[in-house]
Amino acid sequence: MSAFQSIVRWPLPCRDLETVYHLRFPMTPGVREQRSADSLPPSPYVPSCSPAMSGVEQLLLGLAETDLPILLLGEGGCGKQALAKFVHDSSPRRTHPFMVIKAAEVTVPALVERMAGPGTLYIRSIQELNQQCQSALLEACGNGKGNGARNARLIVGAVQDPEFAVRCGHFREDLFYRLSGITSRLLPLRHRKEDIPALADFFLGKYASESGLAKPGLSSELRHFLVEHTWIGNVTELQLVSKAILALGDEAEALVGLHSLLSDGSEIRNGAPLSLKQAARRASRQAERELILEVLSRTRWNRKRAAEELQISYKALLYKLKQIGVEEQGSELLSGR
Repeated sequence: MSAFQSIVRWPLPCRDLETVYHLRFPMTPGVREQRSADSLPPSPYVPSCSPAMSGVEQLLLGLAETDLPILLLGEGGCGKQALAKFVHDSSPRRTHPFMVIKAAEVTVPALVERMAGPGTLYIRSIQELNQQCQSALLEACGNGKGNGARNARLIVGAVQDPEFAVRCGHFREDLFYRLSGITSRLLPLRHRKEDIPALADFFLGKYASESGLAKPGLSSELRHFLVEHTWIGNVTELQLVSKAILALGDEAEALVGLHSLLSDGSEIRNGAPLSLKQAARRASRQAERELILEVLSRTRWNRKRAAEELQISYKALLYKLKQIGVEEQGSELLSGR
């Protein structure tokens, strides 16, 4: 199986877009409860146009008929949960619930209850599962004897490979090997840009239908802008931007936050040729950005440790984070969605 390198982070500055959308298009209590429940309603899956991601999808589709546990690795917001739902909907368990729990919040009784069902259980950020729940999960999995028809199909997601938590003594090695027999790494959206137009079109249609509005079109300028953006927040960021375009009714206003992330956007959009000096400066900024995000991912966003590893002062790191638009991000972005 191919492995793809991942760097986790979501520096989306438009943190109020979700609020704006729901203020304009509030859901009824029944609908809100349905979407927040563990058992999610069926939803379409947008197949990837990327050859690498298509390969992952086809591999997992071939495994849908089995009960083998699957470990999905990838940045926050890159679509691990959606892919898990796709596997469930393609499996013999499709008529049973697809359940989602956060590893850091689940209790032993709740975990055992969900594992006892005939559906599919997706566990987010599996490396955050506490020791008691790890023991309960291993026992529910049959200590290596297979999920069994009586238990839920298990799919788990993680931003970081749980093997690191195993080496640190925070995650049971026997459980890790029980879960990681089938491991797939999902590409971040910026490494499969051919998927962006189809995903944006899907989200615009979905939210327009929910709100009773006409589906807005993607202008060539907007389409180019979306494709050229780096999408550190991945599909989740694109989803929020699609909501904003619909909620605000003005694509320029909705994307104003994203403009601040494009360090070289004006040079690209006005068609001016880049000098060698400008190109070098642009490449340097991008390399610096990627290095900072990679180190922060490795240190689980411990800024002091990251500053030490980067061999710069803590104050200098904070300044650079402000420059690239991620200075106020919180730990919730490591949720492994």
